[in-house]
Amino acid sequence: MHSKNIFIYILVFFLSLSSFPMKAQTPNLPPRLEIWQDTLYGLIDDKGTVVVPCEYEEINLLNRDAFIIAKRQGLWGILDWDGRQLVPFIYDLRPEFIPHTKDLFIISQNGRAGGVINSKGDTILPFQYLDLREVVPYYDVIVDPVLLVFTLGEMRDGKMHFRKGRHLEGCVDLNGNVVIPPIYRSISFWSKGLIVTDTNDREGLMDFSGHWIYPLNSQYRLESYYSDFNVSIIDKNTKLEGLLNDDGTIALPILYRHILPSFFNQVLLQDTAGLWAMADSNYHLLTPHRYKELFNLSELDVSDYYVGVLPDESSEVLDTLGHVLTFDPPLHFKDNTPYEYPLFFEDSVWRLITPSGKVLPERYSEASHFWSSTLMSVATDSLHAGIVDLNGRVVVPLRYLTASADEDRFILARRKSGKVDVFSGTGKRLCSCWGADCSEWTLQVANRKGKWALMDEEGHRMSRYYAESLLRHTSDGSCFWAVYDGKDKIVYLNEKGHEIYSWQIDVSELSEDDPSPLRLMIPHDCSCGELIYDYVSKR
Repeated sequence: MHSKNIFIYILVFFLSLSSFPMKAQTPNLPPRLEIWQDTLYGLIDDKGTVVVPCEYEEINLLNRDAFIIAKRQGLWGILDWDGRQLVPFIYDLRPEFIPHTKDLFIISQNGRAGGVINSKGDTILPFQYLDLREVVPYYDVIVDPVLLVFTLGEMRDGKMHFRKGRHLEGCVDLNGNVVIPPIYRSISFWSKGLIVTDTNDREGLMDFSGHWIYPLNSQYRLESYYSDFNVSIIDKNTKLEGLLNDDGTIALPILYRHILPSFFNQVLLQDTAGLWAMADSNYHLLTPHRYKELFNLSELDVSDYYVGVLPDESSEVLDTLGHVLTFDPPLHFKDNTPYEYPLFFEDSVWRLITPSGKVLPERYSEASHFWSSTLMSVATDSLHAGIVDLNGRVVVPLRYLTASADEDRFILARRKSGKVDVFSGTGKRLCSCWGADCSEWTLQVANRKGKWALMDEEGHRMSRYYAESLLRHTSDGSCFWAVYDGKDKIVYLNEKGHEIYSWQIDVSELSEDDPSPLRLMIPHDCSCGELIYDYVSKR
């Protein structure tokens, strides 16, 4: 039941890494903040000095590589970090930076014919390739050489025409050498090379030099779940699955219904009888194939406990070495049993499992740990909610309508009156307000009129009250806020709440459906109070 979702959670985890602040990766680049005027965009630095004037229809920051890709009068060009033009504004499609290179960009002209330029605008690869794209994703280790996939075809009358109606792909390196000829139906990425499919639906593995790791065959289908997991080899007739090593040899024989990677270097294996086992990173079995279901004791697959449900509906809890653990009292899992370690749902109530494996006697009608690793939101009924820690100690009394903890830093507890009490992660009361938001790594509080101010972690107000505010990360991950005065002005605040830049904006014709830079919304959110404002930029 739950095991089939493990890959989805892993995929979400890796995708979420792309949204982390980039400050640690760019220690020498000063921050940049986006501004706009009359629907055109520009940039300022952290002191409020205009670096790029508002002359561009779009601006995209490549902060790890100190490039600004911008669009002006319908055409694209490239600026340096201080706004000086590097590449003239002559391209009709946006340049795409090639990872693991110093300053190379894929760019297209005349529809879909692509080439490669550098940051000086020099042509590195001529504009003669169709559907040119890179094959090394951002999260992978550096791969040399970098290969680009292109499509076989020709441009006629400004349109792309495939040869004989077939979409054929090959690979070219950055010196213009054709490493893989354009004879394959598809080419996809694998961390150690490429999965290729020919026109007869045969599949095989190549390295980045175009040499075969596993030759083309018609019996098996090849898949790669994510970059660090071996390639799955699946029999097209039996649908059974195995794994290939990096050199193309068999790591796991083709004997399994499903092979699922998990955290903590585990692999979950389902045999032809439908029973699951746990294996280590070398694919040695840690348990026999004896479980009808085998899943992590957390919906996000981040717990170091697993649950194995046996065919007779009894269950066992295992650690990452496959050892069966004893809980007091024993835990019992059934189909559709919700779980969110260290919380456990049994007999229509939620209970808490302590780090020592003891199930506490307290029972709750509702419970969740949201995004906190040590604090649980619990409720005995609709009028009595509060916060407890991993050992069941009450951190915030159970006397609120709702209570939630964010990253162990702040706790928001809503009273029946609508006011919100704000606590630190240790349960120290910081303030009361009419709305609070700590979802963006900071604390914002609202007064009775629905205006917002910034608070520090000690509960001291850092700014005056504004009509709206939303945390804005700059290019280097620093914290700044864009706020609206409720009339016609946008103001940027630094991390201390001081105003560094402001500009006028015409809000007389704004509506919820208008794509203007500012749109005001007043939704209701019971977890944050009666007055919630969201600030939405043009994009």
